[in-house]
Amino acid sequence: LMWLPKPAGRVTAPGPGFPSLEELCLAGSTCNFVSDEALGRLLHGSPSLRLLDLRGCARITPAGLCDLPCQELQQLHLGLYGMSDRLTLAKEGSHLLTHKWRHSLRELDLSGQGFSEKDLEQALAAFSATPGGSPPALCSVNLRGTRVTPSTVSSVISSCPGLLYLNLESCRCLPRGLKRAYRGQEEVQWCLEQLLTSLPSSG
Repeated sequence: LMWLPKPAGRVTAPGPGFPSLEELCLAGSTCNFVSDEALGRLLHGSPSLRLLDLRGCARITPAGLCDLPCQELQQLHLGLYGMSDRLTLAKEGSHLLTHKWRHSLRELDLSGQGFSEKDLEQALAAFSATPGGSPPALCSVNLRGTRVTPSTVSSVISSCPGLLYLNLESCRCLPRGLKRAYRGQEEVQWCLEQLLTSLPSSG
């Protein structure tokens, strides 16, 4: 799928969209030119969306995603693979995504994104305060190549008992021995134990 801007002309009212759409994949292995505006026009009538795969779509922003009408998104893939060195990435806004969909998200992929340590801390803290007191549905998190910190990772593991996949490869703020992918509850809990051991004591 290739997006080509239409020549300037009459502004047309948006059509009915795709009200029954549940999955949309616009992932690409090279730099993708899908913008917030294009995504908004495509999904303005899709409240039932469950899966949104935008891997490689470097122009999409958290604010643009937050404006989408879908309220029950379960899988959000925003990974940027092998291209972040050439791009100016957003350093804040990830918390907009997690606060909007913390009650429904099962899979979250932020790999390669440029969010700051503080922004990621705010974003992942959303899962420790889910509405109604029920545990988060989150079971898969890909933070490969991000600036996530040990305390933030510890918090999200502790808050998400159903977490079965956690990718911490190439995370520059983590201890060297823990920068890998964890599969299954035992490995994820082992990671938590190691992180708690490495964290400085508050006493």
